[in-house]
Amino acid sequence: MDEEAHVPTRGVSTVILDDARRILLQKRADFRYWSLPGGRIEAGETVEQAAVRETLEETGLQVSLVRKVGDYWKPQHNDHVTVFEAKITGGQIIRQSAETADVRWFDTAALPWMPSAVRRYIDDTLARYNEPVRVTLRISWIEVLLRKMARRMRRVG
Repeated sequence: MDEEAHVPTRGVSTVILDDARRILLQKRADFRYWSLPGGRIEAGETVEQAAVRETLEETGLQVSLVRKVGDYWKPQHNDHVTVFEAKITGGQIIRQSAETADVRWFDTAALPWMPSAVRRYIDDTLARYNEPVRVTLRISWIEVLLRKMARRMRRVG
């Protein structure tokens, strides 16, 4: 088994909605699918600091966190993700960077294909629960396989 599969990861994702209830998505440069801004937490950083930093790095936008949406455990990826809703406080959208192929606003009723976990983060944000959710996500075997294939291709290419 992969060495990195044994090391648990800790990450963040940020859901940004505008006044028209559109959502800002980032097309990842590595896996080439639409997702939420986010990434890994660096040493010494809080989850809140990581969410703000990752959003700025991937979109060019400064944000303030509105609320914590939830904590999600993905055992197939040995990954824990904390999701926040945020609002834009400054900056300019950067369409491309080392981690980003594109950044665009999407109507929440017409979202592009994305991994089921990301879709769940968005759905939980839009549901506006009174308390942050705590969820264990069971990712389909096909999504796990596609992710592994993409990771291998990235290493080779």
